Amino acid sequence: MAKPKMIKGPSNRNIDTLGKVVIHTREHKTHRGFSKRKFIGDGVRILDENGNESTFPLKDLKAVFFVKAFSGDPAYDEVLFLRKETPRPWLWVHIEFEDGEKIEGKIKNNEEIIDGSDGFFIWFSDEFSNSESVYVVKDFIRKFRIMGIGDRD
Repeated sequence: MAKPKMIKGPSNRNIDTLGKVVIHTREHKTHRGFSKRKFIGDGVRILDENGNESTFPLKDLKAVFFVKAFSGDPAYDEVLFLRKETPRPWLWVHIEFEDGEKIEGKIKNNEEIIDGSDGFFIWFSDEFSNSESVYVVKDFIRKFRIMGIGDRD
């Protein structure tokens, strides 16, 4: 397995180092501690302020927030630039399968690509292709890239 790439956040802090996290559960509980990206697998391992380790199963979580400080402001209203935008109906995507085959086309911009289904439909961008659409099996995708957004069919 290839070594994970180091991803820099906006503050240029390497998120693969131990940092502050706030875990939000599906039951609206929070847990504070210290963790890093490689501690996320089937669960999330954190160390509390006393150095005690806990693991939280992913199936019980809403999200893991990597934070600057534990003393966040609950009244703060996050800036959401895109909330006023009309959602676009299509995403133009590039898919590479596990066997190396590559396809491009458009998919519906909805929950289908992240829900619990086994796959989703893609409509080809190549008008001369023999294939009009394909049901893509998610487990066989090696790479998935959103290349753009579309407004019309």
